[in-house]
Amino acid sequence: MWKWLIVILLAVGFSGYWGYNFVISQASDLMVNQIVSHIDDEELNQIMDDPTIQHFITTVDVDHQSDLPFQNKEDALKTIMKEFSISEINDVTGKAQRGELHPSEIEKLLEERLSNEEIEALKIIAIKELQNR
Repeated sequence: MWKWLIVILLAVGFSGYWGYNFVISQASDLMVNQIVSHIDDEELNQIMDDPTIQHFITTVDVDHQSDLPFQNKEDALKTIMKEFSISEINDVTGKAQRGELHPSEIEKLLEERLSNEEIEALKIIAIKELQNR
C-alpha cells in the first residue's frame, strides 16, 4: 500500500512540476507576443536602429551571457513574477499601452526592484526576441 501511495505522490509531483513549467513557458510566449503585436515593422526598425540599442548590441555579446541571473524568457518571467504582483504588471501594461507611462518611469520601477544584472539580462532577452521577429 505504501508503494502505491509513493507512486501516486510522485506522479502528482511530476505532473505539477511539468504543468507549472508548461504554464510559465506559455505565459512568457504570450507576453512576448502581446508586446510584439503592438509594435509594427516600422517601429521595430526604429527600435533596432536606435543608437542606444545599437551601442548596447555592440558592447554586450547578446549570444554569450552565461554569467547573467537568467538566460531565457521563462526565467525572466519567473523573476518578474517574484518581484511584481499580477495587478502591478497589469497596471503598468495598461498605462504603457495608453501612453500614460514614460519609458523612464518603467525603468525607474525596474531599478527599484531588480538588480543591475537582472535588468541587463532583461535587456538582452528583449533584444534577442526583437532580433528573432
